[in-house]
Amino acid sequence: MRKKIIQRGLIGILVLGFLGYGFAQEKEKSVSKKIETKEIQGEVTWIGKDFISLVYYTQGNEEYEIVLPFDPKELKTVYKKSLSEISVGDTVSIEFEEETETAEDKAPKIKRKAKLVRFIRPGRKKPEVTQEELGPEVPQE
Repeated sequence: MRKKIIQRGLIGILVLGFLGYGFAQEKEKSVSKKIETKEIQGEVTWIGKDFISLVYYTQGNEEYEIVLPFDPKELKTVYKKSLSEISVGDTVSIEFEEETETAEDKAPKIKRKAKLVRFIRPGRKKPEVTQEELGPEVPQE
């Protein structure tokens, strides 16, 4: 009787061990990484200390905008000495790396990082409108 209990206990432990090994194998699913260099051109809408944003497509009232992070120490500029010389409204071309990480049964994770900003042309200056051009002021009541 005692031998049977010990045998069944050992068999149970072995079965659980194999099941645990099987679940561990499932967790080690293949993950593929792909890094591509891409380029996008558009009008700068915002520049932060480690992000740059630009509108790359406009149709009617719809605008498509992309925000790209960058490392200030690694970012290179072309046709300007530094990023501080580029302002909102300027047209630029940005080369960035896009890292796509794909795992089985999961949505792909995409990470982007700007590497190079190429100045193309300055933004259009909006004409200043004087009060005379607007017409007489309406008194406030």
